[in-house]
Amino acid sequence: MGYAHRAAAGGAVAAVVDVPHGRHAFETVDPTDESRDAIRRAMRAVLGRLGVPDTGSPVEA
Repeated sequence: MGYAHRAAAGGAVAAVVDVPHGRHAFETVDPTDESRDAIRRAMRAVLGRLGVPDTGSPVEA
């Protein structure tokens, strides 16, 4: 059973952000448009869970 399934089974809210061409530390070692988008999506998800409204403005990663 993978991470997302275990998290859901335990009642946690979790999402998987897939970066097919990413490698370990992709956000710092080899930043691409794909990796920057993944970081933005993850940041918005966390902020949303904290109740911070999405203003629609770009989030710099």
